Amino acid sequence: MKRVYVIDDLLLFNPNLSGNKEIYYYNELNKIRNHKWSPIVEFITADIDSILYITDKIMEVFGTFGPFVVILRDQTKSKILIAASVLFLAVNREKEKKWLSELEKRVRADVNCISKHKSEKIQGTSDPVYIKTTMCFGIQSGGAVAHSAGVISEMKKIYRKMEVYTTDFLPENLMDKSVTKISLTGFRDYYDEAKMYLNLSAYKTVKGRQGNKKPVFVYQRCSLYDYIGVKTAEKYKVPFVLEWNGSEIWVSKNWDNLRFKYRDIAEKIERLNLEKSDLIVCVSKELKESLIASGIPGNKILVNFNGVDVNKFNPSIKGERIREKCGLDNKIVVGFCGSFAKFHGAEVLAETFGNILKHHENYRNKVKMLMIGEGNTLDNVKRILKRKGVMDHAVCAGSVPADDVPEYLAACDILVAPHIPNEDGSEFFGSPTKLFEYMAMGKAISASKLNQIGEILHDDQNALLFTAGDVEEMEKSIVTLIEDDVLRTRLGKQACDDAKRFHTWEKHVDRIIIRLKEMNLLK
Repeated sequence: MKRVYVIDDLLLFNPNLSGNKEIYYYNELNKIRNHKWSPIVEFITADIDSILYITDKIMEVFGTFGPFVVILRDQTKSKILIAASVLFLAVNREKEKKWLSELEKRVRADVNCISKHKSEKIQGTSDPVYIKTTMCFGIQSGGAVAHSAGVISEMKKIYRKMEVYTTDFLPENLMDKSVTKISLTGFRDYYDEAKMYLNLSAYKTVKGRQGNKKPVFVYQRCSLYDYIGVKTAEKYKVPFVLEWNGSEIWVSKNWDNLRFKYRDIAEKIERLNLEKSDLIVCVSKELKESLIASGIPGNKILVNFNGVDVNKFNPSIKGERIREKCGLDNKIVVGFCGSFAKFHGAEVLAETFGNILKHHENYRNKVKMLMIGEGNTLDNVKRILKRKGVMDHAVCAGSVPADDVPEYLAACDILVAPHIPNEDGSEFFGSPTKLFEYMAMGKAISASKLNQIGEILHDDQNALLFTAGDVEEMEKSIVTLIEDDVLRTRLGKQACDDAKRFHTWEKHVDRIIIRLKEMNLLK
C-alpha cells in the first residue's frame, strides 16, 4: 500500500528515514503542483502531543494527498488520524478560541500574584529541580542543546536525583527516570497562547511530581512568556537560579522577527523572572552590564561563560569517515558549524571563501569548505556560493545529530567563527558554544574579534583574529592558516589546552554552586 512521509517544519529537525521513500517537508507542500494520492501519510514530528498549528497542518496534509489515514509519529509513539479527526481538531480550535481572553486574564492574574508574593527562602532537603521549557521541540543540535546537556550532566554528578522537566531534546545518555518530558496540552493552534498556557499545564506537572519534596534550588533557562521556574521556587520557598542568555523579547524582535500578540505580558514575565531570581547566571559581561543598567542588582549576577564537554570534543576524534563521505580527502578543509542565525556571520564567510578561491586559483584543487548545520541564512549562503562560482568547492552538510558533530569538526583543518555585530548597534552579548567546541578539538581557529570572543581567543596565541564583518581581514586570516600547517598545529594545541583548563562544563557548574554557597543560598 502506497505511503508517503511528511516532515514537520521544525528548526534543525532531521529524522532518520532510511531507504527509498517518498518524502516531503511540510513547509514545501505549497510547491507541489501534481498532488499524488496516497492512502497513508506519515507525519513525522518531534513530539506528536506538541504539534504547533496542528489543525492547519493536518487539514493541508489531507487536502494535498487525500489519504485514508494520517499517522502522526515521533521517536517513541504514533497516533492514527482519520478524516473525522480533522473535524474534531477544527471544533476544538473554535472552542479554544473562545477561551483566549480568559487565558490572558488567568496569566495576568498569575503574574501579578507571584509579583506581590514575598517569602523568606528556606533550605530545601531534596536535589535541585532543572526546568527548560523553551518549546524548541525539533532542535537536536546547536548551542542551546549543548548548554543544557552540559549543565544537566555536570549537575547530576553532584545531585544524582535532580529532577529535570523539559519540552526539548536531550541526548540519549541523559534520558532517565528523573527526566519528565513536558508536552503541550492545549492551544496548539496558536503560538503566544500555547507558550502562556504551558505555564499552567507544566506547573501542574512539576507540582504533581515533586509533591512535598523541597528542592535545594530551582534552576531554569529563561524563555519567552515562561514563569514556571519562579512559580515553582515561590511555592517551595527555595532559591531561584535564572539562566539568562539575553532578553528573549529582544532576540524575538531582532533575530527571529517575531511579532508579539501580548508584548506587555511578555515584558512583565521577563521582568518578574529577573527581579524574583536569587542568582542570575549570564553568559557574558555585556549581559551583566545591561541588566545592571535596567536596575537589577549586580551582586546577584554571575558572569559564567559557556563551556564544552572535553570527553566528547577532543583531538583524538578522527574525521576520516566524514572526509570520505563528503569528498574531502587530500583537501585542506575550512569548516563552520552553527544554526545559521544572522549574527553567526555565515553569509560573510561565504563571500570570503568565494574571494579566497578567486584570488588563489591554485586553491580550487587544494581547499574545500564544510558547513555544518542549517537555519535562517543557509539559503542565502548557498546563493552567495553559487554567485561566487564556488558551490562545487563547498559542502553544506545540513543539520547533523549532536553526537556526530565532533566527527564533522575533526574532518576540518581550520574552523571559522565569523560572528558579526548586532544590527541595532547594541553590544554583542553572545558566548558561542561552538567556539569552545572548536577549541577543544585542537583545531586552528580563525575568528571575529568581537566582545567575548576576543576575550577568550588571543591573536597568534590560540587563534587568528580579524575585525568582525571585515571580508579582507577574514580572507587574510584564513589564507595564513591554509599556508602554514605548523602555525595551525601550534594555535590548535594552545586552544585545546585553554579549553580544558578554563572552559569545561564541570567548571561552569562549579562556579554556580560556589556562588550559591557564597550567597548563603546553599549549604
